[in-house]
Amino acid sequence: MNNIILHIESNSKKSNLIIKDNSLIGLGLDNNLDLFNKNSKNKKIYGNVKKNKNKFYFLPKLNNFLINCNKLIKIKQNYIIIIGNNKFKINQIKSNILILKNLETKKLYKIKKSLTIGRNKNNKICIKNKKISNIHAKIIYKNNEFYIIDNNSVNGTFILPDKYIFKLDDKLKIGNLDVVVSKYKYGIYHEIGKRPTFEDTFKIKSNLNTKFKNHIISYFAVFDGHGGSETSQYCELYLHKKLEKLINCESKVDINILKKCITQAIEKLDKTIYTEKIQSGTTANICLIFNNNLLCANVGDSRSILCRNNNVIPLSFDHKPNNEHEYNRIIKTNGFVKNQRLNGRLAVSRAIGDNMFKDLDINKSPLISTPEIHEFILSKNDKFIVIACDGLWDVMTNEEVKNYINNLYNKFDLNTIAKKIVEHAIYNLHSSDNVTVFIVNLL
Repeated sequence: MNNIILHIESNSKKSNLIIKDNSLIGLGLDNNLDLFNKNSKNKKIYGNVKKNKNKFYFLPKLNNFLINCNKLIKIKQNYIIIIGNNKFKINQIKSNILILKNLETKKLYKIKKSLTIGRNKNNKICIKNKKISNIHAKIIYKNNEFYIIDNNSVNGTFILPDKYIFKLDDKLKIGNLDVVVSKYKYGIYHEIGKRPTFEDTFKIKSNLNTKFKNHIISYFAVFDGHGGSETSQYCELYLHKKLEKLINCESKVDINILKKCITQAIEKLDKTIYTEKIQSGTTANICLIFNNNLLCANVGDSRSILCRNNNVIPLSFDHKPNNEHEYNRIIKTNGFVKNQRLNGRLAVSRAIGDNMFKDLDINKSPLISTPEIHEFILSKNDKFIVIACDGLWDVMTNEEVKNYINNLYNKFDLNTIAKKIVEHAIYNLHSSDNVTVFIVNLL
């Protein structure tokens, strides 16, 4: 892999750090994560980066570099596992047996199969600690290997490695900073605005988890919920997983297959929401980058644009009930449009959820979840993508958004730019909605 970015999620003046061979990662005087050389002064070094056979390795020097076990992490001998205030060392892995040592109590655990760790006495490894969840983490034995994964606990489960290979979408803790390994620089910010509740969600995957390991499929999505946040949260958690599953059922992956799979993923998830009788709804605007191809799948009135040669290219078009094509489709299903709203109530003509406007027979359903998909070929002149909910587009045009970001582009960090445009929309232009803005750098 030629490009690795560390995206810093914590409150920091810097949100993206490009990893380079033979450099040191550490903190400078300004308390920002940065790269240094051996002659740099006034820094706190956490370790050094090496590149070998197109892979970037990190060799920790301090105990302040941790892998977040938010997904399955393979356990290796001498790894330190940190669970709450407890530290365990992998003393030995031999055949199908793992020896785990509590470094405080010195107690040894002989593990032969999958088990759970937590404060509940029903756990195989019970830790009486108020900061440990009921079931905090799981050690999983499969395919003759041991793995560990956190169980969505408050404090998290971390591994201190002796050597680490940077992998896309890994979550790390470096010092006191939360970091995600990314393929792209990006910035994101959101605010509740004048609404009583916040119903937007978003999801970023630098590489979808598919069997096609030679292909990187990046996934960026914004979901603007309405009538509650259940549907938007459901999409955030499960839509990319459904997409991964559908892609893995294919014998190959190409643009046409991605179009088919994202359409099926959205429609299948929508049917699940219908069956589960979840009454809220959400828009969805999803950008997929595959090789030099960009796909934008849109449902509703969240929107994305591309800045190319300082010109704006719309990647999606809003689904509004009074649009001619949408209006004619609604009327054919015995729906109606009143005050520019579907059946006089809903401001969009396509959405995920909103079951009161749906029928399992799409020909009888005034509201549908079928995405409209547009395909683009990326070029060296492409600067950035903006994906945002309608709280931004209600008060700014595509051109105005592009110009606002362009004027700040070389002056501020991407997270800062995202924050500035969100605040501009709410406090200067008086947007009355939640506002989420997601900027993906393509340079």
